[in-house]
Formats: sequence, C-alpha cells, structure tokens
Amino acid sequence: MGKLLLWKTAVHTVPCRCRLGGLSVTLFVAPITVCRLPRTAPACIFPAKSTSLLRHAPEPSLLLNDNLLDLSHESFVHTETIGNEVVAQAPASAVVKDGTVRVTREILDCEPPPFYVKVTGFTTNIDRWHTTIFQPPSFNVIENGSYPHGHARSEALERRVMNLVTPETDVTSHYFWATARCYQLDDDGLTEYIREQTYRTFDQDKVVLEAQQRNLGPDSPSPFPVALRTDAGPIQARKLIDELLLNEQKVVE
Repeated sequence: MGKLLLWKTAVHTVPCRCRLGGLSVTLFVAPITVCRLPRTAPACIFPAKSTSLLRHAPEPSLLLNDNLLDLSHESFVHTETIGNEVVAQAPASAVVKDGTVRVTREILDCEPPPFYVKVTGFTTNIDRWHTTIFQPPSFNVIENGSYPHGHARSEALERRVMNLVTPETDVTSHYFWATARCYQLDDDGLTEYIREQTYRTFDQDKVVLEAQQRNLGPDSPSPFPVALRTDAGPIQARKLIDELLLNEQKVVE
C-alpha cells in the first residue's frame, strides 16, 4: 500500500491555491516546470460535499494519467467497487479541443456496481456515464453520474473526482485527489464511505500499474506498441504533454 501522506510530501514543495471544479483547494506542488497547474480547471460547479486526500504513488505520472483516461479497466480491476463487465463493453469517444482531451463513455441499462448501489441506493438497472476531462500536464476531472434506467437524466445523482498528479521522480508521483457529490450533503457516513472506497480503488490500481511499469521497463519506447480504440484518450494526452515539453525546450535553447 502506498504511504498515506496527509497534505505533506517528502520533497520540497510550493503551495498553490487553485480551484478543483467548484472547490477551492491549496495543493503543495513539487516545483517542477511540468507540474504547473492549468490556468482554467474544467468546470464542475454544483453544491457539493467533498472529501480529499494526498497519497504517495509508486507509479509514474504518465501511467496514472493513462489509467484515468481509459476507464475500461474498471471491468477487470474494480469489480468490487465501481466496475463490472459492461464498462469495457461500452464504446468510448475521445475528443481533443483547445488543449483538452475529453473521453466519454455512456453505459445504458446496466446492473449497478457495488459502490453505486451503496452511494445512490439504486438497486435496479441504471444508466450511467463518466467523462474524463484532461488538461496537461496532469489534471483530470472525472464527471460521473447515474439514474434508474427508464427515468430522466435530470434525476441523476452526480459526482466529480478531481485528480492532480505531480511527478516526484521518473517512476514515482504525488497524487492529489478530491471527490465531490451534489446529494445527501449532510450524510457524514456516506462521505467517509466514499473516501474509503476511493482509496481502496486506488490501491487496486496500484497493483496493476506497478506490474505494468515492471513489464515496460525504464527504456520502453512506447506503452502502446499495439493501440486499441480505447487507447485514444491516453495517446492524445501524451501528445499534448510531448508538445508542451518540446515548446519549453525550444524556449530554454
């Protein structure tokens, strides 16, 4: 399990005040050029109850970004929390516009995963969606919601998961995250459950990402030797990061 660092890091850090959607948060960011916060965070403003943590991630920041932009892995890694087989079966669309990558997946008439049952109370089939909005170098907001199948989308219970990954070394990162919901705002028990299950989900990712990093090794030319349609989001995000790094190198030269 990654060491839990409650708003502290093991390296010199710089406090940065920013807005994670509708939340105003102070993040302690490693003073590396590539860690700069985006000027404008993706909009996700609604009355919300939030929970947040910082975890030390023994995985590279790029792999963490890939993971957030391709949520098909929920079908295989997170069956005990947020996923089931229908996630990978549902098609995803990836759109690049104005330096932002948006990956959207609509999942209709599906059984609610365990986490969804607990946090929404929906026990019959649901329609659900999640959209990952990526802004380089490493800011991801996941918009997600669900409602009973056959009902109007206006009845959906929505959540936002904000993720900011800052590289510590080539193979480790500091992972800032917060999750917010727009319903049952006074239910502290639900807030704690969401925090616990989110951390549990991240620990499941940790096992897979560490194995992926070992298989890739330090000198792998590309994590996508064979690209699938679901890889479109991560590939486009890496292209944006490469463009930023190239432009910064030109300025330095």
